[in-house]
Formats: sequence, C-alpha cells, structure tokens
Amino acid sequence: MKTIPDSDLDDLGQLLKEAREQSGLSQRKAAEAANISPTYVRALESSSNPNTNRPSRPSPEVLLAIGNVLKVDPEILLDKAGYNPELTKQAPPTIGAVAQKAVDSDLRRMRDGAKKLNQRHDFIKAQSVERLRKFTTEFLAMADGTFRCSAEEEPYLTRLAYRQAKSMIRAVSYQDEQWWESKRGRDYLRLHDEVRNNGIEVTRIFLVPEEKQPNLKTTFEKHVELGISTFVMSPRDVAVGLCRDFVIFDEDLLRVGGSPRIDDLKAAEFTDNSARIEQARGDFESLHRIAINTPTEAEHILELIGSGALV
Repeated sequence: MKTIPDSDLDDLGQLLKEAREQSGLSQRKAAEAANISPTYVRALESSSNPNTNRPSRPSPEVLLAIGNVLKVDPEILLDKAGYNPELTKQAPPTIGAVAQKAVDSDLRRMRDGAKKLNQRHDFIKAQSVERLRKFTTEFLAMADGTFRCSAEEEPYLTRLAYRQAKSMIRAVSYQDEQWWESKRGRDYLRLHDEVRNNGIEVTRIFLVPEEKQPNLKTTFEKHVELGISTFVMSPRDVAVGLCRDFVIFDEDLLRVGGSPRIDDLKAAEFTDNSARIEQARGDFESLHRIAINTPTEAEHILELIGSGALV
C-alpha cells in the first residue's frame, strides 16, 4: 500500500461531496445507505479526521459501500485512496468477516492499553475497569442478538431499521399519545412517506384510551393519507399482556420501546432473538384479530371524533 499525498485525499473528499450533492442525498441519508456514520461522511468530505486534523483515508470496504450508494466508479475511488483498483474484482468480505477483523483489532488495542493502566492513578484505574465491565456486558448481549440503545440513540437507530426493512413492518403504539404530537413524533411519521414509496407494507395498531383519541386526530389522518393500515383501540379492550410498544421489521428484527421521557425521547431495545420475535408476532396477530372484528379502523375513529362522539 503506497503512501498517499494529502492532496490526493483532498481530491477524494471533494469527489465524494460532489457525487453526494448530485445524487440529492444528505450526509445522513448517504451514511445510512452505506451503513457508516454521518460523522465519518463529514470527515471524508472535508478531508479532515477530527482526531488528527489531517485527511481521513477510508478502508476499501468503506469506499466500495459509499461508491455504490453514490454511483461512483469504485476503481476511481480506490485509486485516489492509494489502493489497487483490482480490489473491485475480488469478492467482498462478508459482514461476519469484517466484524471479526474489527473485534480482533480492538482486542489488540485494548490489551496494549491495559498495560498502561498500572501507571495510572487508582481513580482512573477503577473507572477504566468499571467501564470495561459495562462494555463487556453490553457487547455479550449484542453477540447474543440483543442491542439496548439509549434514548438519545433511539431516533437514529429506529430510522435506520425502518430503512433496512424489505417488505413488511408491523407496529403497536402504546403510551405514546404525547410523543406522536411532538416534533419527534411528526418527524418519525414523515419517515413513512419514504417507507411506503419503497413498497413496504405497514400496519399499525394504536392502543389509546378513548378520552385521549381525539388528541391524535392529526396523527390518525396522516396514517390514512399515507395508506398505512391503521387501527385504534382502547387498552381496556385487550389483555394487559398485549399492552406494550413494539415494532416487527419483516420477520427477523424486533424493536421494543420504553415509555417516552419528558423530553420526548425514549430508550429502546432491538433483538433478532427468534423466540422473542415469535412472541411479538403472536401478540400482534392477537391484537389484529380483535381489531379487524370490531369497528376500530382509523377512518371509523376519525368519523367518531368528527361527530363529537369521542370528545
């Protein structure tokens, strides 16, 4: 691998920026499509790694991913970054191989870092060990198929999961009345325009007390406008065990949401655990059977709200 002048990496950043702008994608959307972070896209385009203040040199895998999204000849990108363009003719590494390589690299760095801890103050050592234990617990949970994200991370990760759906999304909204009418709720609903345009079938069941249903009139109307199969029921009409907030993406990913905080953020958990997905699927089917056998379609609820029957 040859040494690359900063000027060549500057050219690479400018090329990526121009291609993204021509494609009409924002940095965030380009990042999501390439499965990299928006921060990394900004670093590439500005030719400035925030840690070194020098041009950032992406890996061949990143170049191939972002090039595919932006419709740029991968050989040009590889050449500008100092890689052999022939790499485009090699079979791309699997996600598993990439993940294993990343884990191996980080483990080596952590072992090197651990050697330095003996030179640190006892306070620093104690905090480092505590953080490592917490990270290990979280990492092992993810390796077993469950990822718990913070409330601050949830909006971005939920949008990413929606955009990665291939055919079907089934959702139950519970205890979200105020959230839907917040800015975050409205932004989230606008995402469904994109999802529906991609041919994704969306079904949503709202579990909302009757006295609060008029407050969601605008939300229900938007669901109808987007062609989302929507039902509205009172939690009193279903079993307690079915009252929870969750989304099933296709047949292989489940998101379970917590209660919204006062700032309209809420933590969430994503899992591909087959037993938990099967349980959620059964819960959704039970709710759906109740919904289709009673007058709970959003259009009917809107008629009741309009007539004043639910005011």
